[in-house]
Amino acid sequence: MGKIQQLFTKDNITIAQLEKLYKDKYGDTFKFKAKNMSLTIEKNAYHLTTIYLQKNADITFITFDEEDVSWWIKMLVKSFGLIGSLILGLIYGKADEFYEDVQSVIKANYSVEVEEVNVGLSAIGDMFKKKS
Repeated sequence: MGKIQQLFTKDNITIAQLEKLYKDKYGDTFKFKAKNMSLTIEKNAYHLTTIYLQKNADITFITFDEEDVSWWIKMLVKSFGLIGSLILGLIYGKADEFYEDVQSVIKANYSVEVEEVNVGLSAIGDMFKKKS
């Protein structure tokens, strides 16, 4: 799978604060759904992400679930495979800009550090390297 970016901060962040920041910046452009420790931001059926806050001592880890898509999009992709994915990409556009916008709000308003973390098979390889 490779590397992902993990964001963390010593700032005190709550989901309510994040929701207000995003609503102030984007207004009715996006839909928001806040839960206890998560905030889902939806641009459209194809571009949505959920932000999770995990507090550990004095550090808050901020993670993004970018795998979320609406149920009917999942059904289309399963039914039509690669062709369906390509068609949906043409209709809705690339997701990178949306995810960068979502992360930029947090980076602009909090003192955030970014760390690259190996995941998947590369993480297993790193475990063996550390033992040597």
